[in-house]
Parts: sequence; C-alpha cells; structure tokens
Amino acid sequence: MTNARKSREKRKLEETKKAEEQIAIDVAASMMEQYLVFNCSGTLGHLHSCDTNCGTSKMTDTEIELYEEKKRWDALGMEAVGKPHQMPVPGIPVDIFHVEMSLLTLIDAIVEAGVLSKEELDAKFSENMLERLTRIREANEENVKAQRARMQLGVSPTPEIILPPNVGRKH
Repeated sequence: MTNARKSREKRKLEETKKAEEQIAIDVAASMMEQYLVFNCSGTLGHLHSCDTNCGTSKMTDTEIELYEEKKRWDALGMEAVGKPHQMPVPGIPVDIFHVEMSLLTLIDAIVEAGVLSKEELDAKFSENMLERLTRIREANEENVKAQRARMQLGVSPTPEIILPPNVGRKH
C-alpha cells in the first residue's frame, strides 16, 4: 500500500469518526430539546451493557425542572457537584462508601416496609434536589455575578458558593 493511499484511508477514517461524533451530538441535542433520555441509563448515554436498542423515555416534570435549574447554574458558572470538606475533628474518618451503604440500607428498609416505593423515593429525592439547588443559586446569584466581574478585572479569587441558613429544609 502506498503512502498516498494510507493517507487517504486515514483521512477518510478521521472524517467518518468526526461525522459519527457530530451525529451523536445532534442526537443528544435533539433528545434534550424533547427532554428524552435513554431507558437503560436515564441519561443521554447508553450503559456499556446496552445493545443501544433500549429506546427512550420522557423525563418527569421534576427531572425537566432539575435540568433547567442545572442550565441556570451553568450559565452563572456555578458548580452543582459537591466537593469533600475537611473535617476539623481528629479521629473521625470520612468514608463515602459507608455513607452510601447506610443510605442504600435505609432505602431498602423503607421500600421493604412498604412506606414508599422506589419510584416515590426517587421522585422525592428529585423534588428535594430541585428545591435545594434553586435556593442555593438564588442566594448566590448576585454574588457570583459580582465575583465573576471582579475576577475578569483580576481583583478577586474564584468565588465560593455559600449555603444560606436553612437552605436544605422547608420551614
């Protein structure tokens, strides 16, 4: 095989890959416009174990509101993903695995006792997440905008998101 032919084949392969990537981007954009997610994962991506024939489902109203709230956070440059905090108390290990196992045990007990179904718990989780994210954004929005303006002028460090009092509970 000549170098010219190898070069053409390589270029064609790269063009094909770019076209496939653009199709995936277009599909994801179209799905989000319609608030659709894949059934296998509940997201815009298939699980590795999926044969890609799982179909799609429309997000629930709360999931749509969460998605829209996340877009508002993104527009402000705010990060909705938590970060670990340093524990000032010596001798208390922070282990996310134990926290996760405790939560899973509690969920299983609630579902097995018939108090709530898994779907009801998921819906309540989404509602609480939406309320908390909305309240945090609203409490920080003006400060974040002002901090961003100061950062662009080179007079301020990256802003921290401040949790207002009682941000997690309805009272």
